[in-house]
Amino acid sequence: MYKNKLKIVLTFLIALTFFSCDINNDLEEKYSCDKSIDTWVKKNRQKIQKMNAYEFQDYDNPHQRAIFSAMLPKQRVMLWEKHLSDILKLEWSDAEREHINELYLYVKDNHYIFKNNLTESERDKIEVYVYRWKNYAKKTFNWSDKTIFYMVANLQKVYKDGQSSELVTYREKLTKKHQRIKNKTRENNGTSTDCGCSSGSDWCFMKLPHWFKDGKFYYYECAGGCSYPASSGCGTLCNSPCDANCKLSYVQY
Repeated sequence: MYKNKLKIVLTFLIALTFFSCDINNDLEEKYSCDKSIDTWVKKNRQKIQKMNAYEFQDYDNPHQRAIFSAMLPKQRVMLWEKHLSDILKLEWSDAEREHINELYLYVKDNHYIFKNNLTESERDKIEVYVYRWKNYAKKTFNWSDKTIFYMVANLQKVYKDGQSSELVTYREKLTKKHQRIKNKTRENNGTSTDCGCSSGSDWCFMKLPHWFKDGKFYYYECAGGCSYPASSGCGTLCNSPCDANCKLSYVQY
């Protein structure tokens, strides 16, 4: 009788151990919706947490999002300080430069922005600040949506286009095909499938084209969810979860 009870207890404990492991696996932090990138980041996490801004810029955007998610908060601050200081070195009017510097100082003086597990109240506070900063820039300087996106929701190295004065990425500058890329995106009946946006901090409208056609206004919004969301790397200052995709939508006029 005693032996039977002992067997039952041991069986229960073994089952509980496996169940706990399953839970831990389910709750394990994810760094990318691309499982190969996610696996690579987990294998290289120690190396990543010693990575500097120059090494970070060697990677493509999907890898950058995943690396950013695995970095320490102090590294994230470093990346954003460098990103904005590089932008400040470009050609701007005094008023424009002052406005960009305001964002730089906001990042520099508010390191809590990049901590893990921000509260909802903290996220709201950040979103409100950036929303006001963005709207002032659009109204006062007539900056394009894309330029603002490249400033506050992207960490790829950017340059100023000589003709349009918009910010463009190195790849766009190198190939000089960014208008063709826009057109291709416009024709795509369009959903990106790389979990490349945050449903709680949606920048799809800002980074992708929007247009009128046949009485409809077409635009992209972050929606739909994805099967393998990442803990951060998207949205304002790249510090919101990557949990959805930019989908083409329209409003009838």
